[in-house]
Amino acid sequence: MLSLLLPITLQAIQPGKAAPNVAIPRVKSLALASRCTNMSETSAKAFDLAYKRGWSGGQKNRDSARAYSNQDVAYYYRNPTDRESASGAGSNLGPPTAGSLRILSETIEKHNVQTMVDVPCGDVNWQFGEWAMDSLRGYVGLDILPRLITLNRRRFAFHSNKIFSLWDISKCPVPKLTVSLPPSSTAVELTTQPPDLVHMRYVLQHMTLDRALQAVVNVVESGARWFLSTTYPSSTRGNSTRNPNLMMKMESSFYNNDLNLPPFSLPPPVTCSHHGSDNKESPGLMCLYDLSGGSGWDKRGWLDLAKRTRISGRGSRRTNITYV
Repeated sequence: MLSLLLPITLQAIQPGKAAPNVAIPRVKSLALASRCTNMSETSAKAFDLAYKRGWSGGQKNRDSARAYSNQDVAYYYRNPTDRESASGAGSNLGPPTAGSLRILSETIEKHNVQTMVDVPCGDVNWQFGEWAMDSLRGYVGLDILPRLITLNRRRFAFHSNKIFSLWDISKCPVPKLTVSLPPSSTAVELTTQPPDLVHMRYVLQHMTLDRALQAVVNVVESGARWFLSTTYPSSTRGNSTRNPNLMMKMESSFYNNDLNLPPFSLPPPVTCSHHGSDNKESPGLMCLYDLSGGSGWDKRGWLDLAKRTRISGRGSRRTNITYV
């Protein structure tokens, strides 16, 4: 019991890097300041069906689809080095996620991120493959599917720095969180506050445009400093002048959106990196945005315009963006 009250020294395991000794105070508890009770049943049903059929509907993700349907925690320990994800091939271990994991770790270390919200967390197949992610003082995984939240809670029941909650990011604000440290810790106990980072990988591209915009509004309003998201800027799409954000047709389908174009029109990112997307014809980027309102970005003006945005129709010929 004594070890639970004292800072412990752990070693980072990072390929190609020395493993320094890092004193990490044990987290006593992690809690959210709010709950999400307003859920889109239509969206949940669409994503639940995609998980049950293995996204592609083929043989490749059949085992992981069964793990999702049967709440099979043991599945995630049978093949720890080459494991397929119930969240789709883009979340498999190896090339599909190695770049994303590297970018996340670099972001956490460079910007001293202590707490983050990961939405959607999916089946958390790859996220904790590096020290920087696994040792966060507070990790919050949110998802719209109850089966995923139950599965993840069972897998990480003994991880005091991780919490999972049912959430519709388009309908509920990003939660604030409180991290409590043991009384003997020399670190200051954190009060209830927004996360340092919100991570949204391959989610906006699966949401209808109106829901995706509302999700980004909730992130900007959250008070989080950093926003890391998948996007497909025009530089990765050749000479196309069409706004790809008008191409979304239905929930859970996929389109190459651009967070630099309307209706998102986010400020220029701090950095963008390729993250190993399987889509070689139009590779996506992981871009980091500073939401603090610095660098001349009119955050209040952006929020005002976003809330006055109205989106009608689905698909490139029928989608319209207007402002009221």
